[in-house]
Amino acid sequence: MSTTAPALLAAGGWLASAVVAVLVAPEVADRTIEIRSGRPPADASLQLLALVVAPIMVAYLGWVWWSVAALVNARRLAPLSGSPLWPVAVYVGGPLLVVASAGSAWTAGSAGSAGSAWTSGTGRDVALVAGVLLCTLGHLTVLVSLRSAAARSGARAVLFTRLLWVPIFAAPVRVACLVFVAGDWTVEEQVMLDLGLQMVLSLWMAHAVREATTSFDRACRTTLARRTAGDELTMPPAHLIATALRRSWES
Repeated sequence: MSTTAPALLAAGGWLASAVVAVLVAPEVADRTIEIRSGRPPADASLQLLALVVAPIMVAYLGWVWWSVAALVNARRLAPLSGSPLWPVAVYVGGPLLVVASAGSAWTAGSAGSAGSAWTSGTGRDVALVAGVLLCTLGHLTVLVSLRSAAARSGARAVLFTRLLWVPIFAAPVRVACLVFVAGDWTVEEQVMLDLGLQMVLSLWMAHAVREATTSFDRACRTTLARRTAGDELTMPPAHLIATALRRSWES
């Protein structure tokens, strides 16, 4: 199954996110000051938010597509590899649960009534917790599954270990920089610092995703080609060789 296009989307989305962070940094700072001053966000602010989020969504969709295709290919090499359906459940089912619970909360708040068990909070809270756990822990299990498949196919498993741990540590480092380093800075300076950190993380993610997907895909292609060549070059059974030699001698 081809993985070139989704791999390019996943890495290219993060690269585009870094470029957008640099281009829109001054404008984002101005809009943030306006919102904190109590003025409602204008249409331009919403368009700016869409511009910032769009590259990350492209990277997200590319990663979902690639992880499914990669596990399909891994199953051809090792039948015990992770299921290709699991990334779909994690990256599609998890967000849907979160959105459904948030929409239910908004609807219940607007209606102002107790409603059913779902809208009154019990089912909604369960769905929200399940969705968040599926998104977070599910993502970790997908990376672990890809790491295991990479090790079986001969790819560099350490690349998926980096994808597993670096983003986890990036979030508290980002918060620590904003709280302890930029605590006394102006709003504009804090926003510029945050977008700078986002640019660095996006550049690293683009490089890490591209490196991991390339290593995985190359290892799968090499292993499949080697197995195919091995099947073509397999020696016939010994008794067939002996029969052929005997017939050649008799003739």
